[in-house]
Amino acid sequence: MNILYIKASPFGEGSDSTKLGDALVARLGGQVDTIDLNQEEMPFLTKEAVLYSWGVLNDETAPEEAKAIDAKRVSNIEKLSAADTLVIAYPVWNFSIPAVLKAWLDLIVYMGKTFKYGENGPEGMISTIQKVYLVESSGSMPGMIPDFFGAYLTSALSFLGIKNVERIALGGTNTGSDEEKNARRAGAMDKVNALAI
Repeated sequence: MNILYIKASPFGEGSDSTKLGDALVARLGGQVDTIDLNQEEMPFLTKEAVLYSWGVLNDETAPEEAKAIDAKRVSNIEKLSAADTLVIAYPVWNFSIPAVLKAWLDLIVYMGKTFKYGENGPEGMISTIQKVYLVESSGSMPGMIPDFFGAYLTSALSFLGIKNVERIALGGTNTGSDEEKNARRAGAMDKVNALAI
């Protein structure tokens, strides 16, 4: 098994999503390529980077920054294509995912490399990923806020041809007593340990 493990929390090893993601990756076994998005400093797409990817700008007309962003895109796509399992661990805040995770998704959604337009519309080009685990933690209890984030991530991955997605969600990390919060954490870890691998 070749695992690409994406960590999106800035809180490092103290993060609930990271703890769950680490436990899952350890249970899956295999070769692991880890990308800590807060350590990698994922660039945001610029106008010039997009135009370069579309071929409007070329090696002679594109600024160096655009070419550097494109190289980062290609590198991340190569890592994704080399994996058969994808684990994304992220916190939920302000109704969505962290900006660094959105930046990573913007890098890998690349026309002509991870998707193309066919006769019936867009077609995903990532065929290597057999399974995705979305590992999320939220301070709110399930159902307290709209689930924009899960639908967004699932749809974005499906657009690239990655459709076998399983979510492991820990809610209520900031709700209730310490005993209640720790019980929820233990319950989420039990779900990880009970997964059929």
